[in-house]
Amino acid sequence: MKTKRTNRSSPNYETFLSGSHNVVRNSEESNQQQVIILAGPHKTASSSIQYNLMRWFGDTNDTLGLQKRWSFDSPIKIFQEEGCVSALRYPYQVFYWLVQAILENPTKCRSNELTGEIIYTREEMLELYTRRFRESWSRGKSIIIATEAIDTANSIQYAGTSNELLLKLLQLLPSSSTGYGSRRFYEKTTAVIMYRSPRIQQLQSMWFQHTKDKRNQNLTFSQYLGKIRSNLNMLNPLDSFNLAKQFLILGAQVILIDMSGIKAAQEDISCVVGCKILEGHCRGNDCNATFTRLNAANYSGRDRKMDVSNENLIKINEAIKLYDCQHYPWLNDNKDLIIMYPFDLQSHLSWCQEQPQQRMMYLSNLTTEEARRVLVLAIDKIITSD
Repeated sequence: MKTKRTNRSSPNYETFLSGSHNVVRNSEESNQQQVIILAGPHKTASSSIQYNLMRWFGDTNDTLGLQKRWSFDSPIKIFQEEGCVSALRYPYQVFYWLVQAILENPTKCRSNELTGEIIYTREEMLELYTRRFRESWSRGKSIIIATEAIDTANSIQYAGTSNELLLKLLQLLPSSSTGYGSRRFYEKTTAVIMYRSPRIQQLQSMWFQHTKDKRNQNLTFSQYLGKIRSNLNMLNPLDSFNLAKQFLILGAQVILIDMSGIKAAQEDISCVVGCKILEGHCRGNDCNATFTRLNAANYSGRDRKMDVSNENLIKINEAIKLYDCQHYPWLNDNKDLIIMYPFDLQSHLSWCQEQPQQRMMYLSNLTTEEARRVLVLAIDKIITSD
Protein backbone atom coordinates (compact mmCIF):
# COMPACT_ATOMS: atom_id res chain seq x y z
CA MET A 1 0.00 0.00 0.00
CA LYS A 2 1.56 3.26 -1.12
CA THR A 3 1.03 6.29 1.05
CA LYS A 4 1.19 9.78 -0.37
CA ARG A 5 2.29 12.28 2.25
CA THR A 6 2.68 15.88 1.17
CA ASN A 7 4.29 17.00 4.43
CA ARG A 8 4.67 15.99 8.06
CA SER A 9 1.19 17.16 9.01
CA SER A 10 -0.71 15.74 6.03
CA PRO A 11 -3.46 13.14 6.44
CA ASN A 12 -2.82 9.54 5.38
CA TYR A 13 -3.94 9.74 1.75
CA GLU A 14 -4.55 6.35 0.14
CA THR A 15 -5.23 6.74 -3.57
CA PHE A 16 -6.40 3.21 -4.42
CA LEU A 17 -7.22 4.15 -7.99
CA SER A 18 -6.65 0.60 -9.17
CA GLY A 19 -5.81 -2.86 -7.91
CA SER A 20 -6.63 -4.63 -4.67
CA HIS A 21 -5.41 -3.42 -1.30
CA ASN A 22 -5.98 -4.38 2.30
CA VAL A 23 -6.77 -1.21 4.22
CA VAL A 24 -7.94 -2.47 7.59
CA ARG A 25 -5.85 -2.06 10.73
CA ASN A 26 -3.09 -4.65 11.16
CA SER A 27 -3.78 -5.96 7.67
CA GLU A 28 -0.87 -8.40 7.89
CA GLU A 29 -3.04 -10.32 10.37
CA SER A 30 -5.96 -10.52 7.96
CA ASN A 31 -6.99 -13.93 9.34
CA GLN A 32 -8.08 -12.22 12.56
CA GLN A 33 -11.75 -11.38 12.98
CA GLN A 34 -12.88 -7.86 12.28
CA VAL A 35 -15.95 -5.67 12.60
CA ILE A 36 -16.77 -3.41 9.64
CA ILE A 37 -19.39 -0.69 10.14
CA LEU A 38 -20.56 0.98 6.92
CA ALA A 39 -21.88 4.13 8.56
CA GLY A 40 -23.20 6.21 5.66
CA PRO A 41 -24.08 9.00 6.17
CA HIS A 42 -27.44 9.59 4.46
CA LYS A 43 -27.41 10.46 0.75
CA THR A 44 -24.05 8.83 0.03
CA ALA A 45 -25.23 5.73 -1.89
CA SER A 46 -25.82 3.74 1.32
CA SER A 47 -28.93 1.95 0.00
CA SER A 48 -27.09 0.80 -3.14
CA ILE A 49 -24.22 -0.58 -1.07
CA GLN A 50 -26.62 -2.38 1.28
CA TYR A 51 -28.58 -3.78 -1.67
CA ASN A 52 -25.43 -5.18 -3.23
CA LEU A 53 -24.30 -6.65 0.08
CA MET A 54 -27.64 -8.49 0.24
CA ARG A 55 -27.02 -9.81 -3.29
CA TRP A 56 -23.48 -10.94 -2.55
CA PHE A 57 -24.40 -12.74 0.67
CA GLY A 58 -27.49 -14.27 -0.95
CA ASP A 59 -25.44 -15.59 -3.87
CA THR A 60 -25.34 -19.39 -3.53
CA ASN A 61 -22.21 -19.47 -5.70
CA ASP A 62 -20.47 -16.88 -3.48
CA THR A 63 -19.02 -15.26 -6.59
CA LEU A 64 -16.93 -12.75 -4.62
CA GLY A 65 -15.80 -15.29 -2.04
CA LEU A 66 -17.01 -13.17 0.86
CA GLN A 67 -19.16 -15.68 2.70
CA LYS A 68 -16.34 -17.84 4.10
CA ARG A 69 -14.80 -14.97 6.00
CA TRP A 70 -17.58 -12.41 6.50
CA SER A 71 -21.08 -12.38 7.98
CA PHE A 72 -23.83 -9.98 6.97
CA ASP A 73 -26.31 -11.85 9.13
CA SER A 74 -29.42 -10.29 10.66
CA PRO A 75 -32.92 -11.30 11.80
CA ILE A 76 -34.34 -10.39 8.36
CA LYS A 77 -35.68 -13.90 7.65
CA ILE A 78 -37.51 -13.95 10.97
CA PHE A 79 -39.12 -10.60 10.18
CA GLN A 80 -40.11 -11.80 6.70
CA GLU A 81 -41.62 -15.04 8.02
CA GLU A 82 -43.70 -12.98 10.44
CA GLY A 83 -45.06 -10.99 7.50
CA CYS A 84 -43.36 -7.69 8.19
CA VAL A 85 -44.07 -5.68 5.03
CA SER A 86 -40.93 -3.55 5.38
CA ALA A 87 -38.77 -6.67 5.65
CA LEU A 88 -40.27 -8.00 2.44
CA ARG A 89 -39.97 -4.73 0.51
CA TYR A 90 -36.76 -3.27 1.90
CA PRO A 91 -34.70 -6.10 3.41
CA TYR A 92 -31.46 -4.16 2.89
CA GLN A 93 -32.63 -1.64 5.53
CA VAL A 94 -32.56 -4.24 8.29
CA PHE A 95 -29.74 -2.56 10.24
CA TYR A 96 -31.58 0.77 10.10
CA TRP A 97 -34.16 -0.83 12.37
CA LEU A 98 -31.40 -1.90 14.76
CA VAL A 99 -30.40 1.74 15.25
CA GLN A 100 -34.05 2.72 15.69
CA ALA A 101 -34.38 0.13 18.45
CA ILE A 102 -31.18 1.33 20.14
CA LEU A 103 -32.57 4.88 20.13
CA GLU A 104 -35.93 3.65 21.45
CA ASN A 105 -37.63 5.15 18.37
CA PRO A 106 -40.60 3.59 16.53
CA THR A 107 -39.03 0.56 14.88
CA LYS A 108 -40.01 -1.39 11.76
CA CYS A 109 -41.00 -5.03 12.36
CA ARG A 110 -41.29 -4.60 16.15
CA SER A 111 -45.05 -4.56 15.75
CA ASN A 112 -47.62 -5.80 13.26
CA GLU A 113 -47.79 -3.07 10.62
CA LEU A 114 -51.49 -3.70 10.00
CA THR A 115 -52.85 -4.14 13.54
CA GLY A 116 -50.20 -2.26 15.54
CA GLU A 117 -49.86 -5.23 17.91
CA ILE A 118 -46.43 -5.30 19.59
CA ILE A 119 -44.44 -8.41 18.64
CA TYR A 120 -41.14 -7.62 20.37
CA THR A 121 -40.12 -5.42 23.23
CA ARG A 122 -37.14 -3.17 22.51
CA GLU A 123 -34.89 -5.54 24.49
CA GLU A 124 -36.15 -8.57 22.58
CA MET A 125 -35.56 -6.76 19.29
CA LEU A 126 -31.96 -5.96 20.22
CA GLU A 127 -31.42 -9.53 21.39
CA LEU A 128 -32.40 -10.83 17.94
CA TYR A 129 -29.52 -8.87 16.43
CA THR A 130 -27.04 -9.57 19.22
CA ARG A 131 -27.67 -13.30 18.91
CA ARG A 132 -26.80 -13.16 15.20
CA PHE A 133 -23.59 -11.25 15.91
CA ARG A 134 -22.52 -13.73 18.58
CA GLU A 135 -23.34 -16.78 16.48
CA SER A 136 -21.34 -15.40 13.54
CA TRP A 137 -18.43 -14.47 15.80
CA SER A 138 -18.37 -17.91 17.45
CA ARG A 139 -18.06 -19.45 13.97
CA GLY A 140 -14.96 -17.35 13.32
CA LYS A 141 -16.69 -14.92 10.96
CA SER A 142 -16.00 -11.19 10.75
CA ILE A 143 -19.08 -8.99 11.11
CA ILE A 144 -20.50 -6.38 8.73
CA ILE A 145 -23.11 -3.80 9.76
CA ALA A 146 -24.39 -1.31 7.20
CA THR A 147 -26.78 1.56 7.81
CA GLU A 148 -26.80 5.30 7.22
CA ALA A 149 -28.91 5.66 10.40
CA ILE A 150 -25.64 5.73 12.34
CA ASP A 151 -25.23 9.37 11.30
CA THR A 152 -27.64 10.05 14.17
CA ALA A 153 -24.43 9.89 16.23
CA ASN A 154 -23.82 13.43 14.90
CA SER A 155 -26.80 14.75 16.87
CA ILE A 156 -26.06 17.73 19.08
CA GLN A 157 -27.17 15.90 22.22
CA TYR A 158 -24.36 13.37 21.66
CA ALA A 159 -21.59 15.95 21.28
CA GLY A 160 -18.57 15.24 23.49
CA THR A 161 -16.48 12.21 24.30
CA SER A 162 -19.27 9.81 25.31
CA ASN A 163 -21.46 9.26 22.26
CA GLU A 164 -24.54 7.53 23.63
CA LEU A 165 -25.61 5.93 20.34
CA LEU A 166 -22.19 4.47 19.53
CA LEU A 167 -21.70 3.31 23.12
CA LYS A 168 -25.00 1.42 22.96
CA LEU A 169 -24.06 -0.06 19.58
CA LEU A 170 -20.69 -1.33 20.76
CA GLN A 171 -22.39 -3.03 23.72
CA LEU A 172 -23.96 -5.38 21.16
CA LEU A 173 -20.65 -6.15 19.44
CA PRO A 174 -17.56 -8.11 20.47
CA SER A 175 -15.16 -5.89 22.40
CA SER A 176 -12.32 -8.41 22.45
CA SER A 177 -11.68 -11.79 20.88
CA THR A 178 -14.00 -13.35 23.45
CA GLY A 179 -15.82 -10.61 25.31
CA TYR A 180 -18.67 -8.11 25.08
CA GLY A 181 -19.66 -5.00 26.96
CA SER A 182 -16.61 -2.73 26.68
CA ARG A 183 -16.80 1.06 26.44
CA ARG A 184 -14.41 1.05 23.46
CA PHE A 185 -14.74 -0.67 20.11
CA TYR A 186 -12.97 -3.97 19.55
CA GLU A 187 -9.45 -3.13 18.33
CA LYS A 188 -10.12 -4.42 14.82
CA THR A 189 -13.28 -2.40 14.27
CA THR A 190 -13.30 -0.18 11.18
CA ALA A 191 -15.94 2.44 10.41
CA VAL A 192 -16.27 3.24 6.71
CA ILE A 193 -17.64 6.74 6.12
CA MET A 194 -18.37 8.51 2.82
CA TYR A 195 -17.57 12.12 1.99
CA ARG A 196 -19.68 13.59 -0.80
CA SER A 197 -18.91 16.66 -2.88
CA PRO A 198 -19.72 19.20 -4.11
CA ARG A 199 -21.10 19.68 -0.62
CA ILE A 200 -24.20 21.47 -1.88
CA GLN A 201 -25.28 18.36 -3.80
CA GLN A 202 -25.61 16.34 -0.62
CA LEU A 203 -27.67 19.11 0.95
CA GLN A 204 -29.91 19.20 -2.13
CA SER A 205 -30.39 15.42 -1.93
CA MET A 206 -31.32 15.74 1.74
CA TRP A 207 -33.95 18.29 0.74
CA PHE A 208 -35.35 16.07 -1.98
CA GLN A 209 -35.55 13.13 0.44
CA HIS A 210 -37.45 15.38 2.83
CA THR A 211 -40.00 16.28 0.11
CA LYS A 212 -40.83 12.60 -0.48
CA ASP A 213 -43.05 12.91 2.56
CA LYS A 214 -46.44 14.09 1.27
CA ARG A 215 -46.56 16.69 4.03
CA ASN A 216 -43.44 18.32 2.59
CA GLN A 217 -43.87 17.66 -1.12
CA ASN A 218 -44.27 21.34 -2.02
CA LEU A 219 -41.41 22.54 0.15
CA THR A 220 -39.01 24.80 -1.75
CA PHE A 221 -35.29 24.62 -1.15
CA SER A 222 -35.22 27.92 0.75
CA GLN A 223 -38.13 26.76 2.92
CA TYR A 224 -36.23 23.55 3.68
CA LEU A 225 -33.18 25.57 4.68
CA GLY A 226 -35.41 27.63 6.95
CA LYS A 227 -36.57 24.48 8.77
CA ILE A 228 -32.97 23.63 9.64
CA ARG A 229 -32.84 26.78 11.76
CA SER A 230 -35.21 25.22 14.30
CA ASN A 231 -33.79 21.68 14.06
CA LEU A 232 -30.02 21.67 13.74
CA ASN A 233 -29.96 17.86 13.77
CA MET A 234 -31.25 17.99 10.20
CA LEU A 235 -27.59 18.69 9.35
CA ASN A 236 -26.42 15.33 10.75
CA PRO A 237 -25.87 13.71 7.32
CA LEU A 238 -23.57 16.58 6.21
CA ASP A 239 -21.12 15.95 9.04
CA SER A 240 -18.95 13.10 7.72
CA PHE A 241 -15.89 14.46 9.52
CA ASN A 242 -17.63 14.65 12.90
CA LEU A 243 -18.97 11.11 12.46
CA ALA A 244 -15.42 9.94 11.81
CA LYS A 245 -14.25 11.73 14.95
CA GLN A 246 -16.89 10.03 17.11
CA PHE A 247 -15.68 6.59 16.02
CA LEU A 248 -12.03 7.52 16.52
CA ILE A 249 -12.72 8.71 20.07
CA LEU A 250 -14.10 5.27 20.91
CA GLY A 251 -11.11 3.40 19.51
CA ALA A 252 -12.21 2.41 16.00
CA GLN A 253 -10.17 2.85 12.84
CA VAL A 254 -11.88 5.04 10.25
CA ILE A 255 -11.71 4.84 6.47
CA LEU A 256 -13.00 8.05 4.91
CA ILE A 257 -13.87 7.58 1.23
CA ASP A 258 -13.96 10.60 -1.08
CA MET A 259 -16.77 9.79 -3.50
CA SER A 260 -15.53 12.35 -6.02
CA GLY A 261 -12.32 10.33 -6.33
CA ILE A 262 -14.29 7.18 -7.08
CA LYS A 263 -16.16 9.06 -9.80
CA ALA A 264 -12.88 10.39 -11.23
CA ALA A 265 -11.51 6.84 -11.29
CA GLN A 266 -14.70 5.67 -13.08
CA GLU A 267 -15.34 3.07 -10.42
CA ASP A 268 -18.45 2.10 -8.48
CA ILE A 269 -18.84 2.73 -4.76
CA SER A 270 -20.29 -0.74 -4.10
CA CYS A 271 -17.31 -2.34 -5.83
CA VAL A 272 -14.91 -0.28 -3.72
CA VAL A 273 -16.57 -1.78 -0.64
CA GLY A 274 -16.75 -5.32 -2.03
CA CYS A 275 -13.31 -5.45 -3.63
CA LYS A 276 -11.09 -3.17 -1.55
CA ILE A 277 -12.65 -3.00 1.91
CA LEU A 278 -13.90 -6.61 2.12
CA GLU A 279 -11.25 -7.93 -0.31
CA GLY A 280 -13.65 -9.89 -2.48
CA HIS A 281 -12.41 -11.92 -5.43
CA CYS A 282 -13.08 -9.30 -8.07
CA ARG A 283 -11.99 -9.20 -11.70
CA GLY A 284 -10.20 -5.88 -11.62
CA ASN A 285 -12.87 -3.52 -10.33
CA ASP A 286 -15.77 -5.72 -11.46
CA CYS A 287 -17.69 -6.89 -8.39
CA ASN A 288 -20.90 -8.18 -10.00
CA ALA A 289 -22.83 -5.25 -8.51
CA THR A 290 -25.95 -3.46 -9.59
CA PHE A 291 -24.33 -0.21 -10.69
CA THR A 292 -24.74 2.63 -8.20
CA ARG A 293 -26.35 5.65 -9.78
CA LEU A 294 -25.94 8.13 -6.98
CA ASN A 295 -29.29 9.86 -6.45
CA ALA A 296 -30.00 9.81 -10.20
CA ALA A 297 -33.71 10.07 -9.50
CA ASN A 298 -33.28 12.86 -7.02
CA TYR A 299 -32.96 15.57 -9.62
CA SER A 300 -36.05 14.89 -11.72
CA GLY A 301 -39.11 17.12 -11.47
CA ARG A 302 -37.88 19.45 -8.78
CA ASP A 303 -36.63 22.49 -10.70
CA ARG A 304 -39.88 24.31 -9.94
CA LYS A 305 -39.09 24.04 -6.22
CA MET A 306 -35.51 25.27 -6.53
CA ASP A 307 -35.82 28.93 -5.61
CA VAL A 308 -32.14 29.63 -4.90
CA SER A 309 -29.96 30.94 -7.72
CA ASN A 310 -26.94 29.01 -9.00
CA GLU A 311 -24.71 31.83 -7.80
CA ASN A 312 -26.02 31.47 -4.26
CA LEU A 313 -25.85 27.67 -4.39
CA ILE A 314 -22.12 28.10 -4.98
CA LYS A 315 -21.93 30.43 -1.96
CA ILE A 316 -23.77 27.92 0.20
CA ASN A 317 -21.33 25.25 -0.94
CA GLU A 318 -18.45 27.46 0.24
CA ALA A 319 -20.20 28.02 3.58
CA ILE A 320 -20.51 24.25 4.11
CA LYS A 321 -16.84 23.78 3.23
CA LEU A 322 -15.88 26.39 5.81
CA TYR A 323 -18.09 24.64 8.36
CA ASP A 324 -16.16 21.42 7.64
CA CYS A 325 -12.88 23.24 8.29
CA GLN A 326 -13.57 23.14 12.02
CA HIS A 327 -12.28 19.54 11.87
CA TYR A 328 -9.07 20.34 9.99
CA PRO A 329 -6.72 20.30 13.04
CA TRP A 330 -7.44 16.70 14.06
CA LEU A 331 -7.79 15.49 10.46
CA ASN A 332 -4.20 16.58 9.91
CA ASP A 333 -2.45 13.72 11.60
CA ASN A 334 -4.34 10.71 12.96
CA LYS A 335 -2.79 7.27 12.67
CA ASP A 336 -6.20 5.59 12.76
CA LEU A 337 -7.65 7.62 9.86
CA ILE A 338 -7.21 6.54 6.25
CA ILE A 339 -8.52 8.63 3.34
CA MET A 340 -9.26 6.65 0.19
CA TYR A 341 -9.61 8.14 -3.28
CA PRO A 342 -8.66 11.70 -2.26
CA PHE A 343 -9.82 14.15 -4.89
CA ASP A 344 -12.14 17.00 -3.90
CA LEU A 345 -11.45 16.16 -0.26
CA GLN A 346 -7.74 16.73 -0.66
CA SER A 347 -8.43 20.10 -2.30
CA HIS A 348 -10.91 20.88 0.47
CA LEU A 349 -8.36 20.27 3.23
CA SER A 350 -5.78 22.35 1.38
CA TRP A 351 -8.37 25.13 1.11
CA CYS A 352 -8.91 24.93 4.89
CA GLN A 353 -5.18 25.22 5.43
CA GLU A 354 -5.17 28.44 3.39
CA GLN A 355 -7.80 30.11 5.57
CA PRO A 356 -6.62 32.89 7.90
CA GLN A 357 -5.23 31.47 11.13
CA GLN A 358 -7.57 33.55 13.26
CA ARG A 359 -10.61 32.17 11.42
CA MET A 360 -9.37 28.59 11.81
CA MET A 361 -8.77 29.06 15.54
CA TYR A 362 -12.29 30.46 15.90
CA LEU A 363 -13.86 27.52 14.03
CA SER A 364 -11.86 24.84 15.86
CA ASN A 365 -13.00 26.18 19.23
CA LEU A 366 -16.71 26.03 18.42
CA THR A 367 -18.99 23.33 19.77
CA THR A 368 -21.03 21.33 17.25
CA GLU A 369 -24.12 23.36 18.07
CA GLU A 370 -22.28 26.68 17.78
CA ALA A 371 -20.71 25.71 14.44
CA ARG A 372 -24.10 24.71 13.04
CA ARG A 373 -25.68 27.96 14.14
CA VAL A 374 -22.89 29.88 12.42
CA LEU A 375 -23.53 27.85 9.24
CA VAL A 376 -27.29 28.45 9.38
CA LEU A 377 -26.76 32.19 9.84
CA ALA A 378 -24.41 32.24 6.85
CA ILE A 379 -26.96 30.38 4.71
CA ASP A 380 -29.76 32.70 5.85
CA LYS A 381 -27.69 35.70 4.78
CA ILE A 382 -27.04 34.13 1.38
CA ILE A 383 -30.62 33.17 0.53
CA THR A 384 -32.09 36.50 1.66
CA SER A 385 -29.88 38.17 -0.94
CA ASP A 386 -31.68 36.26 -3.73
